[in-house]
Amino acid sequence: MKRVLILCAIFLSLTVTGRAQNLTNRFFIAYDKEAITVSSTAVPFTASKVTEAAPNSAALAQFSVNCASGTSCVLRYTTSGTATTSTGQRALYGDTLSIYGHDNILAFSSIRETSTDVVINITYYR
Repeated sequence: MKRVLILCAIFLSLTVTGRAQNLTNRFFIAYDKEAITVSSTAVPFTASKVTEAAPNSAALAQFSVNCASGTSCVLRYTTSGTATTSTGQRALYGDTLSIYGHDNILAFSSIRETSTDVVINITYYR
């Protein structure tokens, strides 16, 4: 029994001291929102909603993917350049995604992959 307790104590100490991502273990406060229609030209998040003087700049942007019409649309997005219809991560109708970090939010770019426009509903957090 003593060995089991010691093993449990060691296991708990290892899991408690593990580190999470820097921004996922804190509280965020929503401060703005918007809807952007994404069409055949790559678009970023709206700069005036993202960029403010630190520490008031965006630390998290969370968005859902909706179609301008119907339920068949695909979004391509990236945080490392300009998205094209064949590059970047895919997001489908109904997906909800989170972009952490001010630099990633500033570098966000999205474009539709199919012929149906995509509407992304974004909430910005500090």
